[in-house]
Amino acid sequence: MRGVRRRILLRAGTGACSVVALGVLAGPSGAVGMRLVGQAHPTVVVDDDKRQCPQAQFTDLRLAAVAAPAGATILVCPGTYPGPVMVTKQLTFIAKNGGQGAGRDPQDSDQQAIVVAGTNGDGFTLSSNSSATTIDGFVVTGGAQPIFDAGIDVTDPSGNGYRIVDNLITKNNVGMYFHSPGGAHSRIEHNAFIDNNEGGFPSPNTGTAIFTQLQSVNDTTIANNFFSGHTDSALNLGDGSQHGLTVAENVSYKDSTFLVLGRATGSVVSSNLIVGTIPMNSAIYLFGQNSGVRVTGNYIQSGPGNVGASGIRLTGPFFGAVGPNTNMTITNNDISNFDYGIRGSNVDHSWFSANNTHDNGVDGIQMTITAVTNTLRANHADDNGTWDCEDQSTDAGTAGTANTWTNNSGDTSNPSGICH
Repeated sequence: MRGVRRRILLRAGTGACSVVALGVLAGPSGAVGMRLVGQAHPTVVVDDDKRQCPQAQFTDLRLAAVAAPAGATILVCPGTYPGPVMVTKQLTFIAKNGGQGAGRDPQDSDQQAIVVAGTNGDGFTLSSNSSATTIDGFVVTGGAQPIFDAGIDVTDPSGNGYRIVDNLITKNNVGMYFHSPGGAHSRIEHNAFIDNNEGGFPSPNTGTAIFTQLQSVNDTTIANNFFSGHTDSALNLGDGSQHGLTVAENVSYKDSTFLVLGRATGSVVSSNLIVGTIPMNSAIYLFGQNSGVRVTGNYIQSGPGNVGASGIRLTGPFFGAVGPNTNMTITNNDISNFDYGIRGSNVDHSWFSANNTHDNGVDGIQMTITAVTNTLRANHADDNGTWDCEDQSTDAGTAGTANTWTNNSGDTSNPSGICH
């Protein structure tokens, strides 16, 4: 299996060797044949100049996507391919030399299959009937017009079962507009989203890696991706109700915010590494009507001088959310260098445990006057600027607060006794 490279975080993609292993016939001198052994669906080969794949049937990826039958695999050899590539059926797009991660050169068309967004369009547009489409191993760039252009744009109102894996998505207005109303599980994994800030206004969403536009992201895993340099957020998933969402084991480096999430139920945010969040922005922002969401095992460290922001912020209701955050589990997170490690507002009947908040400018953990009937247990807070633990609410709970604090450690607390 020569030619398949391993790397940390971003796994090896599907190169020529692994395509052969799937049953594609390899012709002489490395040319790839045109059928899958023992499979009903054909493989269509595309090469913009027919240098790497002289037996390719198409030089234009857009035409190949139109001509290929539903269920086909489109193997794309290195080259530059204009978009938008319109997808109106289930297709599997595989870049021949894909899967080399964030370190690959997005302009090296001798090694990469590069899809460049159209003048007024996207790189890939997954429209009606595109469920279960796979996009694997591409560089997707150039969606830089001022209005809503993306590297990958999912517009199918009922689409699900997508696989977006091992792509480098960079220098677009938005990295990806994505929604999936649920059913078959969708997976966004092992991609690198870097500097998708192009175009500017009038698009309000410039600077986001993955954005949900008035839709839901259900039954979807977003895992093992690398995000960097986004001026709005890595993930903005608050524009519709979400359930069955998993955001896990991603790396976010110098993004304005890692995750904006609202109206989510039964979802998990776990084991993400978030480093260098820029000033005035919280790393994980839960803006209301979330219920039963678990935020666990994340390492969150701000960049220098992050005034006014929190590592984990529970707030709202904002942006169309109509209720507080309820039945939340915030546990085993390590948070430092913000103004507030964890700051809870408009949150009730939730559980905060075993978090480590340290070296924050104001408070390690703060519950405001609208945080009530929560349990805070076995958290550790130290070396925070004003209070290690603070609760501004009042009622019949611990030390006259509206919450229950047990076995929390910290040198300073307000009121006295909630941490000791």
